[in-house]
Amino acid sequence: MPIKNDIKVWRLDTAAQTLVLASHSGRMPCAIYWGAPLPLDEDIETLARSLDTPRPGNVADYDIELSICPEYGRGYHGEVGLEATDKAGRLLLTHFEVASVQETKSEICIELSDAKYGLKYTANFVANQTSGIIEASASLASTSPVFVQFLAAPVMQAPAMTKNLIEYAGRWTQEFGERLVPITRGVHMRQSKRGRTGHDHFPAMLFPNQNCDWQAGEVRGIHLGYSGSHKMLAERLIDGRIAVTAGIGEPVVLDAGETVSSGTVYLGFSNEGRNGLSHMYQTHVRESIVKFA
Repeated sequence: MPIKNDIKVWRLDTAAQTLVLASHSGRMPCAIYWGAPLPLDEDIETLARSLDTPRPGNVADYDIELSICPEYGRGYHGEVGLEATDKAGRLLLTHFEVASVQETKSEICIELSDAKYGLKYTANFVANQTSGIIEASASLASTSPVFVQFLAAPVMQAPAMTKNLIEYAGRWTQEFGERLVPITRGVHMRQSKRGRTGHDHFPAMLFPNQNCDWQAGEVRGIHLGYSGSHKMLAERLIDGRIAVTAGIGEPVVLDAGETVSSGTVYLGFSNEGRNGLSHMYQTHVRESIVKFA
């Protein structure tokens, strides 16, 4: 991997949280910061450069970037953001490059292309100033037939110091049961193939810090807004980073000119405990999703 000299950065802010994206040498952007609001004059390019990890002795390779769509073609050795094959069944080893960026105060849209396979990947981030939630989604278009097994919404990073995640599962009369799951090395995955919603696979995860309770402490939340088959996972990589992945779990054959979507994930951050996060999501549902008479 070349030394990261050329860096482009973008940020999205609400009153509750800041999301910072960085692209090194035109490659797939990484979500380098997701958390408490940063000062408006924060030097986010310096922030991006400060996160470069040195290569230790006796190690031949640099750390592989944990981008918003980790790619097989870039050498990523965890769960990737796009699993697709051509019509002959050959795995697509993509190398997406940034083609264009449209940025406003409340939205960032990044288009990337892979000339070899004729693919266009689009990542869209929208900040809702009323609720403080950030919506993130991805889409893939192709100029030739491809079989897409899975397309993730933009992949986020939870803080490496996070020890546990909170998820929800249950059954009739025991709905919305809460489970505290240690984040150990490897993948923790929740997958639904029911084709509809159900108590057994609620598509959301919370990532609290060690001292978080209902009233105080930092907690991050991610919810996939899709009532069908889906896949969510949290993966602790060998270097300690935590990748958080979610997307629609319904394989599809794309003909030339067609587009497939990942579904939308709703990102929340609270430094006022889990109640603060709940307030954000409830406000978002009432103000931006449900249409009252």
